[in-house]
Amino acid sequence: MDPQGSSPINDAYFAAQEAQIAEIKVCSELQTQVNMIFASLQANLTAINAQLALLQPILALLEAPENPGAVITWISNFITNFLTPYVVPYTTLTTQLTELSTKIEELITSIENAAAEIEGCTITIPPLTGL
Repeated sequence: MDPQGSSPINDAYFAAQEAQIAEIKVCSELQTQVNMIFASLQANLTAINAQLALLQPILALLEAPENPGAVITWISNFITNFLTPYVVPYTTLTTQLTELSTKIEELITSIENAAAEIEGCTITIPPLTGL
């Protein structure tokens, strides 16, 4: 499937799955393949429905209020249903950058320790930007 791609459904994915299924001649292997395919499909369906649920309150904001008293409610709903969820990734991403920086430092230490165990080994660690 093309998540948020230009096509709603990746037909090649389904064709490949069907071709793979057609080649299986052992029932237990077929069951294993079916379980894997349907677990992936369920994860995709769950993600799509979760996104739709998040967008549903935002759709209500497309209708502007008709009376001045309803403007306050509309603005409050806009903040709650659009702005607040919109900035959640900022907090998540800044936390990820901090944790990623720590893990990269630990990885570099592991690489340097491994190189030290190998006689004459010099490792060049490529620079990373954006941390």
